[in-house]
Amino acid sequence: MPSTKFINSTRKIIGAGVNYKEILRLTNTPKPDAPVIFFKPISSL
Repeated sequence: MPSTKFINSTRKIIGAGVNYKEILRLTNTPKPDAPVIFFKPISSL
């Protein structure tokens, strides 16, 4: 699917974060029990 078609048909973006070992190590953040879920506005693309 071309990216422009994806952007035009997408209403919300849901992501999971803070589950990468290197990021956790660099930020001195403890590993969460479950992935962190977050929403991004479509305008962030």
